[in-house]
Amino acid sequence: LQQALSVQEQNNKVLQTLNKELEYFATTDELTGLMNRRCLFERADQEAARASRYARSTVVVMLDIDFFKEVNDQYGHQVGDQVLAKVATLIADSIRSHDIVGRVGGEEFAIVMPETNLQEGRDLCERLRKAISSCEIEAQGHTISVSASMGATALREDESHISGAMIRADQALYEAKRKGRNLISLN
Repeated sequence: LQQALSVQEQNNKVLQTLNKELEYFATTDELTGLMNRRCLFERADQEAARASRYARSTVVVMLDIDFFKEVNDQYGHQVGDQVLAKVATLIADSIRSHDIVGRVGGEEFAIVMPETNLQEGRDLCERLRKAISSCEIEAQGHTISVSASMGATALREDESHISGAMIRADQALYEAKRKGRNLISLN
């Protein structure tokens, strides 16, 4: 009986380890270490519902690395991956612990800032924009500089899902790109 209990305990430890790995792969973007798209939207919807229920201000930001295709075309996808990872680190280092951030796809990221009004969100975006544009990324013997455009919007009081705010933030992002890039546009 003692031996059977010992084997069961070892099996339980293996299962716990495997479950942690499965959770990581199900929720994390492998390249950047940020939340993947599915996890981001799930967490963002939870935050939107909370913000609506308690009438709390929340800001949603879409961020896109400017001219990223040219980085891939000029230096290759491995260097592009290093640029994505570095920008993800800069984002993660710039946000607060309760903010939600993830990679939406390609070179596009989303940030959800609970308990934040639009001006405070813009201020955080400006610090992040400066951090990205002043960073030099060393990759395979090349020094690469990039910038980012951002679009931000406030979650409306009646929104208990994030999709509408994401659309508005995305529209603001494209406005920043139309205006010349390396900018923040508010919606």
